[in-house]
Amino acid sequence: MGDKFAHTLFYGVLCGLSFRAFVVQEKFSLLKHCALCAAFIFTILYGVTDEVHQLYVWGRTSDILDVTADAFGGLIFVIAFSLFQEWKSGITSVEVPDSKV
Repeated sequence: MGDKFAHTLFYGVLCGLSFRAFVVQEKFSLLKHCALCAAFIFTILYGVTDEVHQLYVWGRTSDILDVTADAFGGLIFVIAFSLFQEWKSGITSVEVPDSKV
């Protein structure tokens, strides 16, 4: 169980860091524009390639549940970031009523 929690945590961080990298780069405008989705896809693909790699490492095993935990970590980041953005935009769009009486 702790192994799956670690996968979720580390791949959530990976998703966040890759999102940050995609947002600040200037070469590929589509990647910059779709950074959150691209970071999520990158996280899943990295998790899959990591498990395929483990098939060929002596003493290691590959587990589809690890990939699921990896994807879940990325999804948690995507949801948390989206909720934060929504909350942040709600704060900035609050209108102050006129105090004219």
